[in-house]
Amino acid sequence: MNSIKKLFIVFAVLFGLFVAFSCVKAGTYFISLNYQGEPETLIQGSHFMGIQTFLDQREEESKNLIGTRIIGKDQKELFLSRAGSVADLVTLAFEEFAVKRGFKAQGISGWDFTPEGMKIAGKGLKYVVGGSIEKLRCDATKRVGRTNMVLEVKITTYVGNLEIGIVKKHPIEIKLTRTDPTFGASSLEKFTNEALTKIITDTIGDLN
Repeated sequence: MNSIKKLFIVFAVLFGLFVAFSCVKAGTYFISLNYQGEPETLIQGSHFMGIQTFLDQREEESKNLIGTRIIGKDQKELFLSRAGSVADLVTLAFEEFAVKRGFKAQGISGWDFTPEGMKIAGKGLKYVVGGSIEKLRCDATKRVGRTNMVLEVKITTYVGNLEIGIVKKHPIEIKLTRTDPTFGASSLEKFTNEALTKIITDTIGDLN
């Protein structure tokens, strides 16, 4: 076998590997939403917190959609919430933080976010928490050797104090960008949960 033929074979093999790795098929992946880390402080005593399932007010085709990644012409990967809707998992993340801080958490329903509406939440509660999700989405685009991500989260949280009869509104909006050379479901999950954790700690992190 002459050197020209050897060179041609090597080129053909390399070209085949390039095509194989570049033509990634679109797929659907599932990720979890949860509170990351541990609270900085714990509450003193034992208090009950009522947590109402957050309302999903996003304009999305699916209540489970968290993000997409464009990987080629007419090819798109979907990233959906695992084991529940986005609203369910956001609610559970708030509950997880509350329990880690030392609260006894219980589900409530029917609260309209007004001080008067807190009366139906139940007896023995010190706080009630609820809210709405206006945005929670990560859009990613694959480039050569990297993926560019844009994450937008907008959650409005209402925190009611039954002892003093006051409700505080906490609207928080976050937009973050990141470039990841090894993008996957775990990257998007970590990116999203970092933002969700910040929103949780900024809204109910100082309750005692």
